[in-house]
Amino acid sequence: MKNEHSSLNPCTAIDSYRDQAINRINEKILESFPEIFQKYGEEGLKRSEEDIEFHLLYLKTAVCLEDKELFLDYTGWLKRYFLSIGLPADWTLKTLKIVRIGLAETIPIEKAIPILSVMDHSIDNFAAIQVKVNSFISSCNHLNVLASQYVNSLLRKDRYMAEKLVVDAVSSGIPVKEVYLNVFQPAQWEVGRLWQENKISVAMEHYFTAATQFIMSRLYSYIFSSEKNGRSMVATSVSGELHELGIRMVSDFFELEGWSTVFLGANTPHRSIVDMIRETNAEVLAISATIPFNLPKVGELIQFVRTDFPQHDLKIIVGGKPFNTNPDIWKKLGADGFAPDAESAIKEATRLIS
Repeated sequence: MKNEHSSLNPCTAIDSYRDQAINRINEKILESFPEIFQKYGEEGLKRSEEDIEFHLLYLKTAVCLEDKELFLDYTGWLKRYFLSIGLPADWTLKTLKIVRIGLAETIPIEKAIPILSVMDHSIDNFAAIQVKVNSFISSCNHLNVLASQYVNSLLRKDRYMAEKLVVDAVSSGIPVKEVYLNVFQPAQWEVGRLWQENKISVAMEHYFTAATQFIMSRLYSYIFSSEKNGRSMVATSVSGELHELGIRMVSDFFELEGWSTVFLGANTPHRSIVDMIRETNAEVLAISATIPFNLPKVGELIQFVRTDFPQHDLKIIVGGKPFNTNPDIWKKLGADGFAPDAESAIKEATRLIS
């Protein structure tokens, strides 16, 4: 009788053996780190299972897209996070090795080889991963003083002062684009760094982002007064995304350049996105993903849109942190181009449709 898993590829194998792998890995973690479970009991066991699920989710994405750097980037994040909560760096490496052993023991070897190869890449390069991440409020940024004041105001939960700083700057003649690129953008990166280093809470990070979205809206009288150039675009995030600020900035930049834009945010059904493209005669669709394991959803959305709009009718640009880390991955997903930031998105869109 044919084995029910014989037709699995390495990508789907992770899902098919998921429960067995999680149980096996958790057993080994319990053996290797008994002090955690002695301290936290059942809650520690539950948290460990959740962590393993995330490890496998990121691993699956790297395997499916055949990109080892995706999981290496996640390993770096994990290493820095473990250190931020007071755990030794070698605990991260030890955890990765345990996950590898658990997968090797639960997934048939012919399916496991590509999966283990991705893990080996991270394990082999673990020592070289930089722990220190410098502040994103850099002295080479000509608005670094304003950016620093903005960050500090919001960290004090003084949204009024943060807004005043930005509005006064724009009123004094600093272009809105400069504020977006040199204040909002590095500020968001900086608050993300502070959260990863366990210096602020996730609630603070959410407050900071929500406040920045509000302050951006206060600049819309400048943004939507631009003369239109006859171009149009639609901007969206894939389902499951929690951060929409980056793609909103992209949409605002297009408005500043005279484009007519429609910002859809996240979790918009694929069919509704297609309908909006048709209704607005959009020439460009901009898609954002900030979490690596959402990359396959970008590919699914692109495939869906392409059934209605072939490449010569619509250009698709993608962006977000995973693309910045792996700048060639957009090609595997079927996009027409990639942009690391809002300013680059304008240039790429102009190049594609010219």
